[in-house]
Amino acid sequence: MIVKCIKNPRPDDMKLKSLLMSHDHLVIGISFREEVTNVSIIDPSDHEPVSWDLSCFEIIDPRIPPDWIMERYYETRYLLFPEAYNKENFWDDYYSGYAWAREAFEEVVRGLYKFHGLRYPKKRKRVFEASLK
Repeated sequence: MIVKCIKNPRPDDMKLKSLLMSHDHLVIGISFREEVTNVSIIDPSDHEPVSWDLSCFEIIDPRIPPDWIMERYYETRYLLFPEAYNKENFWDDYYSGYAWAREAFEEVVRGLYKFHGLRYPKKRKRVFEASLK
């Protein structure tokens, strides 16, 4: 899925770095709750995953790869995400900087670029390589 930011979720914060208005963002996961649906994208400022309310976006490409899975998370929350993220402690290990989780995440991102017919950006490759050092 690819989304375009159409409104700032925090109008009082004009320096919001996570969203580039009117730019397309690759979705790396979706969270459904009773009151809101969030999309996880890659933050352009630090290249880390970040979640935002879907109402701030226009869906540009609704396609989701066939290896994504839906999982119930708590009573009223569901997650739709790549199967590779469904490993125990994946996100804890990712944010702790473990190489296996960082590499798995980047492999999924590369696959998403390919799935959508997009070229994997050179800048992203440099940031990823630096995160493993």
